[in-house]
Amino acid sequence: MIADKTTSQPADDYDIYTAVYDIFYNAHIDTETLESVWKSSWTHVLEIGVGTGRLIPYYQKKHLLKYVGLDVSPKMIDQIDKRLLNDTYACFCMSIRDYHSQDKFELIHYSYNTFNYILSVAEASQELSKCVELLTDDGVILLDMTFPGCVTRGISPDYQIREQVTEGHITHLLKCKDAYDTDNKIETRYLKYIKLEVNQLIEELNWTSNRRFYPLLDLLQIADSVGLSIVSYNTYGDKELFFGSYEGYFVFFEKKPF
Repeated sequence: MIADKTTSQPADDYDIYTAVYDIFYNAHIDTETLESVWKSSWTHVLEIGVGTGRLIPYYQKKHLLKYVGLDVSPKMIDQIDKRLLNDTYACFCMSIRDYHSQDKFELIHYSYNTFNYILSVAEASQELSKCVELLTDDGVILLDMTFPGCVTRGISPDYQIREQVTEGHITHLLKCKDAYDTDNKIETRYLKYIKLEVNQLIEELNWTSNRRFYPLLDLLQIADSVGLSIVSYNTYGDKELFFGSYEGYFVFFEKKPF
């Protein structure tokens, strides 16, 4: 039995990310993975956790017949370059559980660590069950899962620099400290954004972020319960940070055969 927790990440916490998202989170290795498995028959794609639209240009190069991006943060959706959107490429502020479409998708993609923000096993099951409804019979679901930093490198009770970006006289710092609920596998991160100009503080933001650690076996149990079976799985270690690195795994699921 998987321990459960029933509170998902509030949209307000996502909204704060809009101030820093494109500064620190503008690249990831997901496009390499997508490119390695891409099929020309994939013409309908649903991306969950579209954020500020980082992956939309990649998907536009695929000349899809339909792309839909979902995100629960209205501020994230508002940040998307409207020039990227049209009748074929559309984004909506909602959960997949509230999304309805008569179209089916060959690829449903939970972008980087989006699924980790689902803190409840019950909600995770509901989301994957909805994916099954929206998936073509030969389609796949891609989950880009993170290994929480406190799991891979240990808990950091004091603020440490996680990222630093310098643009001329401006320095952007992202600091983090964390805690971990071992029973529910919930990582709580206390994040601090600091903007400096020639070492003078000009802006500071503080927010809290909760993510759930889904070991593969837990995820397989949830997927199996809604009629999904694993296609492939591989781990990754992304770019090095000031402490630790982005580590996680890509896992593809498909519908079980009848």
